Amino acid sequence: MSVIKSIMFPALAATVLALGTFAHGGEKVKIALAGDSTVANYKPGDNIAGWGQVIRFFLNDNCEVENLAVGGRSSKTFIEEGRWGKLLAGKPQFVLIQFGHNDSHGKDKPESTAAGGNYKDFLRKYADDAKAAAITPVFITPMHRRTFDKSGALTAELKPYADAMKEVAAEKGVFCIDLYESSGNLLNELGESKSGFLYRPSDRTHFSPEGACKMAGLIANELKKPESPLKDYCREVPLPLPAEQPAKSKAVAISASVHVFGVNSRVSMSFDSGSDGVSGGPASWMKENSDQRLVVVTQPVTPEWTKCHFTFTPKSSGIVMLIFMSSAKGQYICCDDVEIDGAAIENGDFETAGSNGLPSMWQPLGKPVYDAKSGKAHGGSSFVKCSSDDRLNRNITVEGGKPVTISFWIKGDEVKQPAAEHIK
Repeated sequence: MSVIKSIMFPALAATVLALGTFAHGGEKVKIALAGDSTVANYKPGDNIAGWGQVIRFFLNDNCEVENLAVGGRSSKTFIEEGRWGKLLAGKPQFVLIQFGHNDSHGKDKPESTAAGGNYKDFLRKYADDAKAAAITPVFITPMHRRTFDKSGALTAELKPYADAMKEVAAEKGVFCIDLYESSGNLLNELGESKSGFLYRPSDRTHFSPEGACKMAGLIANELKKPESPLKDYCREVPLPLPAEQPAKSKAVAISASVHVFGVNSRVSMSFDSGSDGVSGGPASWMKENSDQRLVVVTQPVTPEWTKCHFTFTPKSSGIVMLIFMSSAKGQYICCDDVEIDGAAIENGDFETAGSNGLPSMWQPLGKPVYDAKSGKAHGGSSFVKCSSDDRLNRNITVEGGKPVTISFWIKGDEVKQPAAEHIK
């Protein structure tokens, strides 16, 4: 299963990554964060972010996030410095707790703990103190560092801490998110050479804003699960995620969006599942028949081709329209090699051009760009660039009650407005 890719929504106007709390007024469910530098807030322009400052984009409007994570802290020093007491005094309803990176430092360091010893004792204290204060704790195992051995395998220096946290979670009945495992899956799939964009330059621990968004997405996937105490507070489709890039970076802060439109034939649908980081649900802005239009999104696209997939089930037979677009006006994403299981599709690789200069069997909405010349396709020689206004769509016939899985490859594109309609 691919864990790399993602698709999203229109960019937030003038968003920055410096906010730790999303306040709207009125009563909110307060969610506090305890952790280290991989969770903490940072100033805009620093090209570094913790997942704690973007997790709010995955939570609904009933939530308020207070990020009390601080760089350099461990499960031990966060308590010793009075930060845990301050968090408890704030009386949140939930607390997300992630430690392990600084706990793993050398035994001579004041923040160091032993994975099988006092680290577990501190975790027990977090669980017990939270429950005694009527706060629901959630454990999050420390994510992997971006360190690989000579054979290309990820190193495992944090595994003892991840395992210890899972053991204490089971002992104390605390919901635990295994970010160590999901981040490891992501890094293994990308490999060392293609995962650098997730991290601050020359840093294998701390994240770029885009990497922080990816970690937050992995966490949100687990928070949505039926057994999660926060399942009722997660968005089916995340808000637009900010992704602040260094000036010379080619990574893009936009996303792709795939719509499945069944309104014309009155076909209702349910979103079943997606690859890691992919979310979907009905078009909430439609006042009626919202389940006749699915909106599927992932996290921000990157300059590398990445495979995504999602599955939906039509409730009746008929024709639905599959629409590919980007999240923002004038910003393009590249799409290639669309495959469908559970329905028929022709020319999903875009290799056959029609008389209109676009892939045959597909129809334009606006002016999508057909590129059969640059040599940058994922497979073959041709791919399509789409924006929020310049979309590509086609009809597919579905059977009621039969799941349909759609897979596709996407990447970001630096082009804001193409010089010509088609590149032939």
